[in-house]
Amino acid sequence: MLSQETRDLITKLDLPYCPVAVKFCFNRPEGYRLKDPKQPLCGCIKDVQETGETYYIEAAEEGCMGKHVLGAVPIEPFAESGAVGFHHGIFNQQACNARLYYDIQFFKEGTVNFVLFGPAAEVDFDPDLLIFVAPTDKADIIMRATSFMTGDPYESKSTNVLGCHWLFNYPYMTGKVNFVITGMHFGMKRQGYYPPGLHIISVPFHKIPAFAAGLAQMEWSLPALSDDPADKALVARYYEKFDKAHDKDFPVDPKDRVRHG
Repeated sequence: MLSQETRDLITKLDLPYCPVAVKFCFNRPEGYRLKDPKQPLCGCIKDVQETGETYYIEAAEEGCMGKHVLGAVPIEPFAESGAVGFHHGIFNQQACNARLYYDIQFFKEGTVNFVLFGPAAEVDFDPDLLIFVAPTDKADIIMRATSFMTGDPYESKSTNVLGCHWLFNYPYMTGKVNFVITGMHFGMKRQGYYPPGLHIISVPFHKIPAFAAGLAQMEWSLPALSDDPADKALVARYYEKFDKAHDKDFPVDPKDRVRHG
């Protein structure tokens, strides 16, 4: 379960859409409500953000391609042939769309039967994913936090279709933080869940501790990027020291870095 400090930090981000916790379940989650209406996986994210509810869905009843990427329902050969993307005008020919099914990986059949969702700052379960929807200035803070403790490079990997794979399967299976941009993915764009230009960031479970530590320790607003005169003076003083530090014999505290006073 997320620590109270992590919950507080997530709340402090003050995002226009609340962060959402996701958990993949083999067994029916006891003590949680089943959400009846069918809707896409990405729609569940928006629904939690609008209602503030915690609930689960049956993977086989998901309302789009999610039931397939979750491994709950076998995908039709017609879709795997690439015909859907071709007929919608997304791809030049069926082969372009068909090839995607060799690049993505579905969950093993029958291993994910239910998916649990809830507001990240409120849930009482250990999330497999934390999903953030953020404008660029807040996405910068989130992505820097994912890299602050590890130095991991940023990654944005996706395709025009099967966006749910890149937000749910890919981070979970690879252990990599991934993000996509709203307005660039057919299904979500067709549903009209978000305005274009937002970052949807998916943080997998084993990256959450380092992400939370990054949020707690790093400067959210970097002094070197500030227009405040006091910050500019602070940075100038540090740069003077950095210039001297080019000499290997100049003593420098290994913990020293530019920080707000």
